Amino acid sequence: MRHLLVPICLLLSFGGICAQTPLAVGTTTVAWPNTTGIGSPFLDATVCYPAVTAGVDTPLLHQSTGWPVVVFLHGYSLLGIDYAGLGRVWAGEGFVVVLSNTAQYNFILQGQDGRALYSAVLAENGRVGSFFEGELDVSRVALAGHSMGGGMTGAVLANNPGYRCGLALAPASPGWAVASQVTSPFGIVVGTGDWVTPWAWYSMPYYHAIASQNGLKFLYLLNQDCDHMNIAGLSTYPSTSVFERVADVGVGFLKHFLDLGTGGLEKAVGPEAQAESRFLMLAQEIATPQIWAANPLQIGMGTRLSVAVEEGPGGIIAAPSLGPGYSTPIGNLMLDASTAFILAAGRARGDRRIDAHVSVPNLLPLIGLNVALQAFGATSTQPLQLGSAMLLTVKP
Repeated sequence: MRHLLVPICLLLSFGGICAQTPLAVGTTTVAWPNTTGIGSPFLDATVCYPAVTAGVDTPLLHQSTGWPVVVFLHGYSLLGIDYAGLGRVWAGEGFVVVLSNTAQYNFILQGQDGRALYSAVLAENGRVGSFFEGELDVSRVALAGHSMGGGMTGAVLANNPGYRCGLALAPASPGWAVASQVTSPFGIVVGTGDWVTPWAWYSMPYYHAIASQNGLKFLYLLNQDCDHMNIAGLSTYPSTSVFERVADVGVGFLKHFLDLGTGGLEKAVGPEAQAESRFLMLAQEIATPQIWAANPLQIGMGTRLSVAVEEGPGGIIAAPSLGPGYSTPIGNLMLDASTAFILAAGRARGDRRIDAHVSVPNLLPLIGLNVALQAFGATSTQPLQLGSAMLLTVKP
């Protein structure tokens, strides 16, 4: 198969992420029992979900693998229902979004309920007669929050009940000692127009304190047009474009670390994210090299493969298929070891990224060809380490 893989990777080309038509979104309210014994007795929430038709309590759209879940924690004095706009955007991208409606003024209670909501999601998926019975992918549950909820996202993940990753929008700080216990992939999005939780006082110390031990952590900073309210869709001033960009960053980050696609990081830390006119800065620390594709492989088309690594050597290993996992001195090789070869290698500089531009010849027999790819490179703790892997299939 190598003779088919090599010509795919010879020509230079660039493309953007292919657009996906948003799904219809339904909303419902729930009051799930809290079985942890800590926090609110009932976990009230507004839930946005992919639906057969848009509306209130409309039928959930069935997906055989179940839908990934994002639990969202609100800001001080607000409730989850106030973030229905964000919930609808993310649900339209294929998530069930649980917007917590408890702990309106109590950050301690919010942290307790944030932990309890993970157990509640698992319980509702298995409960006979539940609206979400068997419809949730409980192996893919993420946590996000805004303001107070952004701070408590870190507090919950410091004692993580099972969330795969965390995302904080314009967060308050959970405190250095608490943030230093967060080891999950974590992202922070904030703007310099935020005078409620100024980024230099809250987000930057928060970011630095997080112990990046899994995947990566990043801080994505927008200019003064991004403030404490419009970042989460609570205001449309000066336009909705700030909220749309932030929601897109979230989609990319969540899809990547919930293993829901091959292009997510393009929206969160890649060139698309940095092409935003309001973009000011991206800080990131890579604990495990991460690979993504700017767009799918298609015959007669080109794309860019990117690897997020620390400054130093790195690149991409290719094979026709994924493997069962092979232990090596630099980590777990997730490709078929008998056919794997180095597709691209280079050295990352200050942008902490290595790119490889590839092109698929316009040959019909290539349709359906699988290409497995794995990142390798320098990390925050290792001079060389194997990283994430993905499987691409050549499309017409």
